[in-house]
Formats: sequence, structure tokens, C-alpha cells
Amino acid sequence: MGILLPDLMRIICILLFLTLFHIPVNARTPEKVLEQNKAIVTVSVQDKDKRDIAMGRGFILDKSGIIATNCTLIAKWLEQSRNRLKVETENRLILPVAELISSRCENNLALIKIHTEDLPSVTVAREYQLEQGKQVFFLSEKTAEITPVSVITIKEAIAKGRLYRIPLPVAPELSGSPLFNKKGEVVGAAVFLPGKRKSSSAAASLISLLQQLDSYRKPVTKEESVCIPETAKKEPETADEFIALAFTYSKQGQYARAIDAYRQALQRGTQSASLYNKLGVAYLINGNYASARETFEMAWSLDPQDPVTYYNLGITNALMGEKITAYEYYNVLKTLDADLAESLKELID
Repeated sequence: MGILLPDLMRIICILLFLTLFHIPVNARTPEKVLEQNKAIVTVSVQDKDKRDIAMGRGFILDKSGIIATNCTLIAKWLEQSRNRLKVETENRLILPVAELISSRCENNLALIKIHTEDLPSVTVAREYQLEQGKQVFFLSEKTAEITPVSVITIKEAIAKGRLYRIPLPVAPELSGSPLFNKKGEVVGAAVFLPGKRKSSSAAASLISLLQQLDSYRKPVTKEESVCIPETAKKEPETADEFIALAFTYSKQGQYARAIDAYRQALQRGTQSASLYNKLGVAYLINGNYASARETFEMAWSLDPQDPVTYYNLGITNALMGEKITAYEYYNVLKTLDADLAESLKELID
């Protein structure tokens, strides 16, 4: 039987892809790059029936279980309260996600945490700047103990300093893959950018993720912290004490308790857009979208110029399937904070 024309064209496209982008594993691929495969993970979303409904990639930024992955997965995870996000390591260890670290999405990337220790982590080139013309290494999925490697030349900027076009097509299931320099250090991530008219692939900077990571690692100050009360300890009484308690619960991923603590703070007379936004985020992560939207609207009533509130309302309406409303908040946000607006648009699209 002869090859049909569509099949022939598909084969030609694959051959062109391999010719242009694929480099066999040999002396041209630094060994230090290949060694990083152990720190690359698969991240997937399962529905209530434990069926995989979305998949992507990520990489271990810190051996304590902090992982960078793509925001599209996070949005899918949060669509339904019974959805489950899980991580599979290179040695087939499957672990549930314990905490969402990122409170916002930038460059379609976010940080999550799993409860484990001593994971193989990547080394990040913190001073590296993505620029047009530079070359980076991309590791494809391992097959039959062979890891195909691609060398990619960075193209023009989509958003200078943050996103750059790349010639390598990044499928959604590979979005969140790390990009390496020849020393085997992570210098960025390959991301799939969905669009209404045309989707695209890009190399994303890690600057925002590293700032979030540093903030997460920062020791909690005395003013910020309060011990979770035990029977023998004094119960919180003031609004500030309940806010600190909510902060502690949120850091531990105990969002239902954080919600209660934030509400206790509000009942004690503390009214601010910031506090309502924190409560709204806890509702959102806990899967209660209606309460999240109502809470963010309260934040807006207190400060109609707060860009964070428009960002949160945009995300919430997008998750609730109301994209027209989400774009209305995006249009206002563009006038308040262009970078934050761009992050919101990535999620809405």
C-alpha cells in the first residue's frame, strides 16, 4: 500500500524537525547537560476518577521538593476542587503536590512543592540573561535509555528580558522543560504559549520564579509569624495575630484553616484590599471560586486602583468560564500594571 499524501507530508515534517533541531547524544552534547535529566519531572492533572486530563513538564529547583512547571497545568488543577496534581520523577517515583507556592503566573511558569527531601535538583545560572542569538540545550523525553538533545538558538524578544521566540515547537506536554547552557546550568524554560489565533513557543526567563523562590525561603520575621496554637498556648485574639496565623496555615498548604483565620481577622475590624485579596486567594486555591470572586470584589470596593485585585478577578472569572468578564479586568489592568496584565492574559488565553 502506498503512502498517502498527508502521511508523506507528516513524515517530511518530522525529518525536517530532526535535521534542523535534533543533535544525537555524542561529544557535541556536554555530559553535564545530560546529567540534568534526573532533575526533570513530569507533572500531570488527574480528575476525580484518577484519569489524566493534562500533562506537562517541570524541573526540581530545590532538593526540598520545590518544582517549576507551567501555569496551564495549575489552572487545570484549580478548575475543579477534586482535581489532583501529581509529580513523577525520573526514577518513576510518583508524589502528590502539597502546596502551590506561586500566587501569580509569569511567563506561563509557577512554583509548586511536594513533601519530600533530598531530590536531585538543577543548578541555576542566576546571572544569565536570555538574549537573541544565544544557544541553549533542550532535553527531550528519554526513549530506550537515549535522551534526544536539541540545540536551540534564541530568536527575537516577545517581551524583552522575559520571553523570546525559539524555533523549536514546544508541545503542551513539554511546556515547562528546562533550558541549559553548556555547563549544565538552567538558564530558562521552554514554554507553550496558547493563543486565540496562533499558539507559539518561547524561552522564558526564570527571574520572577527565582524571586518567588527567594521570598519563600526567607525566614519568617517575628512580626510575620505566630505559632499555630496548641492547647497549652495562648489563642490568638487580635486581628494581627489571626493574620499571622493565616499566613502560617497558608505556608503549610492548610487553606481551609487559613480562610477561617482571615475571616476572624476581618471580624475584628481589620478591613483592607490586601487582606481581602489574601482571603480570596485562599478561597481560590481551595476551589471555592464563587466565594473567591465575592471576596475580590470586596477588595475592589476598598481600593479600585489596586492592580492585584484586577489580576485576581481576571483569573477567577477565567476559571469560572467567564472569559469576556476576565478580559474586561485585563483591559483595566493594562492601564495599571502592564507586566501583571501580560501575565493575566497568558492565563486567560
